[in-house]
Amino acid sequence: MLRLPILFRTGSMLKFKLNKEKLMLFLYINLSIIQIFTARIGRLTSNQELVSSILSQSILSAFILYWCINKHIWSISLIVPFMTTLLFIISAFIYPDRADMILSYRDGIWNIISVGGSMMGFFIVMNIKDYTVLENIMRLSLWYQVPYFLYICIRAGKTGYWIIKVGNDTFKSSYNMEVGYGMSLVAILLIYAFYKRRNVFLLLISALFEFLIILFGSRGAMLPLIVYLMMWFFISRGESKWKAFGKKLTILVISCVVLFFIITSIDLITVYINDFFLDRLNYYSRSLMRFINGDVGNASSRIDLWKPMWKYLRENAYLPLGLYADRELVGTYSHNFIIEIISNFGMFGIGAVLYLFFQTVRFFKICTEECEKMFLCVFMSYSITRLMLSSSFWMERYFWIYLSLLVVGIRKYKTDYKVCNGVLEGELRKGGLNA
Repeated sequence: MLRLPILFRTGSMLKFKLNKEKLMLFLYINLSIIQIFTARIGRLTSNQELVSSILSQSILSAFILYWCINKHIWSISLIVPFMTTLLFIISAFIYPDRADMILSYRDGIWNIISVGGSMMGFFIVMNIKDYTVLENIMRLSLWYQVPYFLYICIRAGKTGYWIIKVGNDTFKSSYNMEVGYGMSLVAILLIYAFYKRRNVFLLLISALFEFLIILFGSRGAMLPLIVYLMMWFFISRGESKWKAFGKKLTILVISCVVLFFIITSIDLITVYINDFFLDRLNYYSRSLMRFINGDVGNASSRIDLWKPMWKYLRENAYLPLGLYADRELVGTYSHNFIIEIISNFGMFGIGAVLYLFFQTVRFFKICTEECEKMFLCVFMSYSITRLMLSSSFWMERYFWIYLSLLVVGIRKYKTDYKVCNGVLEGELRKGGLNA
């Protein structure tokens, strides 16, 4: 049993008991913990990456199998991964030119259905059936993730670069996109913790990580936190309608005033930033330089990818082009999950996007617990914002966790609604007989 200062609840200490379900979920969310140890073993062999991957997947598989013993498994949690696997295998036969991409280990089916992949996250969360279990694990994970990201950022700052590996090639880079998005999720979780505890220290740590994203991550990683704050602004109700409106109006006015002073003093701010980080610390930051040069909003590289894709989709709007069609057309993934879905599935993809939007709105309408809405927004704001700029929806595990939380939440409130109606109708009939 662990005694840790809590983040998501009121009080000073939390007695946190790790059962097999929570331990398994913690290891899935923080797979890097296992990989740190398996990488050391892998160094003793001729193929470090392969051995490390096999060992980490095997360890996590053992925990997941132990968790599944004597547990009722919801059928849809198996149907979706099975249908996804079947779709990829069939697509490899239909599009033999793309078979290598579709079946590849890094970006294909083996990455998606692996033990640490997106389908496993969907399977696990669907069978937890209570968002508070995942909430507790994400809270506990912060005690590992916060010092871990601070450590690797300090290490990168000292060396002056990141070591990035793409395929079999390694190179030096001034930023790390994956680390940036990892810190983005941590920043959002800290804001969620602040929402529940109103501890200003959590707010300051979240702001620190947003600043670290500017120094060490990509520009896109800064957006999920902004989107989450906007969602909070519209979702949070408070005890009084007018009191909540007053608070939101005050926050809006203060934000506008701060933004006004930042815009009017941007030249002075950039001079100080340039003097401190570039001249004194001798550290080059790609995102920071874009701020200094006023080029932070330039998305020409993304637009160059989207333009030919949109042009092709307009000509073939209703025809599914098949899995990984965007990779075949522009040489890489489309960096936009809406384009990716439509290019892969045609009019069925358009229907899927609209259906997801409808079900999300439906959840926010029927959900009666504000904390549950705010927790869903953690994964929604992070995954959707990221997928609009980078990554693939097939491999983004937090996107699939968002989907599973959405399905579980709608099912729960739909069931509760039926039960409540049944009780109410029963009481009315009983009252009528007694009368």
